[in-house]
Amino acid sequence: MAEAKTTKSTTKKATTKAAEPKEEKVAVESPTTEKTLDERDVKLAEQAAELEALKSQMQAILQAQMINANATPAPTKKKNVSIVSLAVGGLTLMGTRAIRIAKQFEAVSVSEAEATAIVNNMPNSARNGLFYILDADFVEEHELADAYKNILSDEQFKHLLAQSSDYVVDIFKSASDVQKKIIINMIIDKKSHNQPIDANIVEQISKLSSIDFSMAEEVEDLDANK
Repeated sequence: MAEAKTTKSTTKKATTKAAEPKEEKVAVESPTTEKTLDERDVKLAEQAAELEALKSQMQAILQAQMINANATPAPTKKKNVSIVSLAVGGLTLMGTRAIRIAKQFEAVSVSEAEATAIVNNMPNSARNGLFYILDADFVEEHELADAYKNILSDEQFKHLLAQSSDYVVDIFKSASDVQKKIIINMIIDKKSHNQPIDANIVEQISKLSSIDFSMAEEVEDLDANK
């Protein structure tokens, strides 16, 4: 009987190799990348600052426009100017039209434009005191202030002949030629109407002016002194 062959079975154990852990790669930013990010941040910051500055400027402009709108001055109201005649025999003012003032110390009220035309057309009369402008601002604006320091006003003329003879003589000596003639005319007018006047005034002014008031009967028309 044949022997059975014994088959030796060799079992090969499978050897499993353990997987090595994978090494994780950490991204490291290079210096160039960091520089790029810094520049971008700086640029964004600059743009934000510029935008804020522009916003502030716009707000300032809007506020200024609102202030200017609220501060717009109201239209200046046109004013009238009063002019008093100092001439005894009446006076004609020549502006854009002829304006007659019949008596001494009477006043007319005219527009500022008309008063300007009168001053321009009658510069000698304006500066030498044939008429008197009752508006200090107008006098200043039309460069008459210096002249007005040396001429008599209507109020001074009204009371002049009631003063002492010495006072009247001093005033007469320092007066403009036009106002000297006004004083002379006032004396003539008083005498012709038999109104009281200091004889010393008459005598002294007669000597200074070489006028014989006992013979003078009419006042001189001063309109020729325009």
